[in-house]
Amino acid sequence: MGSKKMQIAVIGAGVAGLASALNIQTALPQTQVTIFCDKKDTETTSYGAGGLFRANEAYYPDLDLTKFRKYVQSSFEFYDKVAHSEEAGKAGIFVISGYELYHGKRVEPPVGHDYVYSCRELSKEELQRIPGNYSGGYFVTTLVMESRKYLCWMMEKFVKNRGRLVERKIQSFDELSDYEVVVNCSGLGSYHLVPDPKVYPSRGSLIRLNAPWIKHYYISMSDYGYIIPNTDMVVIGGINQHDREDTHFLQEDADVIMSKLEQYDPSLKTAEVVNKWVGLRPCREGTFRLEKDIRYFPSGSIIKIVHNYGHSHIGISLSWGSGCEVARLVQELITSHTSKL
Repeated sequence: MGSKKMQIAVIGAGVAGLASALNIQTALPQTQVTIFCDKKDTETTSYGAGGLFRANEAYYPDLDLTKFRKYVQSSFEFYDKVAHSEEAGKAGIFVISGYELYHGKRVEPPVGHDYVYSCRELSKEELQRIPGNYSGGYFVTTLVMESRKYLCWMMEKFVKNRGRLVERKIQSFDELSDYEVVVNCSGLGSYHLVPDPKVYPSRGSLIRLNAPWIKHYYISMSDYGYIIPNTDMVVIGGINQHDREDTHFLQEDADVIMSKLEQYDPSLKTAEVVNKWVGLRPCREGTFRLEKDIRYFPSGSIIKIVHNYGHSHIGISLSWGSGCEVARLVQELITSHTSKL
């Protein structure tokens, strides 16, 4: 008889949870990985994301920039590999170019642009051809990970690798005491589960349009309005409201989004609306959390945990690199256990 597989639990089935689970399956094939979630697919925040690879360090003042660069590079290298493979269409990953623009004082491109295909400053002549009287900007070639397809593709791979999915909300880590390591990718749920008072929501709204004539993406670095073409729709957005937890799309959301973006192309006003979406980004004061933790419970349980949450607006951009780091930390925890036996 073969030896029993070591059990690993992952809490959360968004992009962070799935990327962590897949990386663990690859790095530690001798383990059995189980994802626990109370939300999946369309119910996750990841599902609604525009999906542009744009890793902006400005969201986190306490960021470890060296580690951040490592996660960004690992993520982009993986997405690039998929984008140039036969899996690209199914995964929803493709190359895209676009404009990132600002008013007034010069705004530097994010650190993540050191790893994309190209990023160059726009000339005065180019700026004059773009509506909005922008003072500067960049033309960037990067990637889109179309979340509606990407999440399904990852889940399919996870299940094919004999991963298990349990639809159940975890209220306490102590519930998972039978698992060798628990990976916490619960996003906003970490506020209560950990508990972590640094976690807070950022409400975002977007509209998906049928506008196939739009081929480039646009981002305002001044007010964060954006237009991002996907394979069969165009995503427009620009709402960023901290500590609001209502998830109903309001007319005021549409008004704010359109006021930021109609200058680029007035035809956006008349484009067919495919759907509207509101989600709560899992943010964290200072920086996201990606580290090991050991918990001792009154029941006598000792739970080894890897936390991976709080990535805010850059969750999809960082998810694969963060998942690689999760797998490394899980391996460290397992090794430290077995070395004592």
